[in-house]
Amino acid sequence: MKDNFSYPFSLSFFQFMELYHSKDKKKVRDELDIIVQAFNKNKKIYQFFGHPNIHLIIKKNLIEKIVKNEILKRMIILLVKIKKINQLQEINQFYNVLLSMKSDYITGEVQTPWEINSSLLNAISNGLEKYFKKKVNINVVKNPEILGGIYIKIQNVIFDYTINNALETFIERFKSENR
Repeated sequence: MKDNFSYPFSLSFFQFMELYHSKDKKKVRDELDIIVQAFNKNKKIYQFFGHPNIHLIIKKNLIEKIVKNEILKRMIILLVKIKKINQLQEINQFYNVLLSMKSDYITGEVQTPWEINSSLLNAISNGLEKYFKKKVNINVVKNPEILGGIYIKIQNVIFDYTINNALETFIERFKSENR
């Protein structure tokens, strides 16, 4: 965790949604997932919204045009105002965990070095749904640091089938055998 902000903020936002906008929780989650995926695809978006020389009104106007849900607009504008927009991904993750604890689905993240087509994404989702015995909402992140393979994290469960992990394991074994 970057600091002690993301979880309490997510919890407060979730509780607000529970009390006043219960029917919109999943819509907010879906739109927030899309926004976070866009931000992760292009890190310059975070830089733009966090840049001190770009006036808040310009940032606010852009958010007003991009974000559909009124509550989510206000939340993102607040994060920009208090200079915490860089924690949007963590806030989204915590929000998804809180929502999954209250529902019949869970949320996870899949990282690969390439784009995932819909048939592969469906196969991954189906496998994870059988494993967890719940519906699975997957955020896909293209991670160029992964040499190949796939990294899946759902709550505290990690499936690391990356070449990076295989190489690290090989190097550790090699070092331990040659000491």
